[in-house]
Amino acid sequence: MINVQLSKDDIILLMQALNEICNGPDAIEHWEFTTRMGATRDEAMMLWEKLNKYYNV
Repeated sequence: MINVQLSKDDIILLMQALNEICNGPDAIEHWEFTTRMGATRDEAMMLWEKLNKYYNV
């Protein structure tokens, strides 16, 4: 595990990037997501959920 300090602006940037690659108009296709990102779409969305919890603290 690595500890990293992020500002709320950093968290917003990461959340927006994850949302775009998962759900945006140019979202990465499901069949190529894991190859391009090194994680599944579900894993990416789980990270989004973790970041969302910290953002709303």
